[in-house]
Amino acid sequence: MAESPAMRILTRYILKEVFSHSLLGLLVFTFVIFVRHVGHLLELVVRHSMQTRSILELFLLPIPGILVLTIPMAVLVGTLIGLSRMSADGEVIAVRASGIGLGQFVRPVMVIALAGWAIAMWMSLFLAPQSLRKLHRMEQEISTSEAPYEIQPRVFLEQFPNLDQSDGFHIPPVMDCSGMIWVVRLKESKSWVFYSATEYGNCHV
Repeated sequence: MAESPAMRILTRYILKEVFSHSLLGLLVFTFVIFVRHVGHLLELVVRHSMQTRSILELFLLPIPGILVLTIPMAVLVGTLIGLSRMSADGEVIAVRASGIGLGQFVRPVMVIALAGWAIAMWMSLFLAPQSLRKLHRMEQEISTSEAPYEIQPRVFLEQFPNLDQSDGFHIPPVMDCSGMIWVVRLKESKSWVFYSATEYGNCHV
């Protein structure tokens, strides 16, 4: 049975109310969570010369993972605020007084809820993991590309991922190993392992 023009107008009105507040909540929640990542991303951009396209990509890649969290939150807040505003203005009472049941309010809300669920599920299963993997790969490439220009004797480098502060890279003043030297401090043996372009060996201190 087709809906009457009055029902279609009411459905569009409810959709507009809920969707507008959901969109506003989505922007606010996404911005609040994204701000936590801005400092780290700006540090990568400042310390490494990057093209404009790479900078935009670096700032856009965290967004799918954030939207997985913010879309359900936005739909919930939009539904609560939209229907609460209609109730506060007496519009719900007016609709009920005209003989329209609560099902007319439930259907538009379910449409937005199912759409939000489908988008969040797709991002959670496909888009967000790919974006986070690519972001992690870019951060590693940026961090390692600047290492040869910043290595100094007796200076720990702590910007490498997956290393805690006690396992930073360090170069002691040992001069008997030739070539490009990378030194890793081993927590268990308290020794310095040298990786050279010309030879490999262990130099204990």
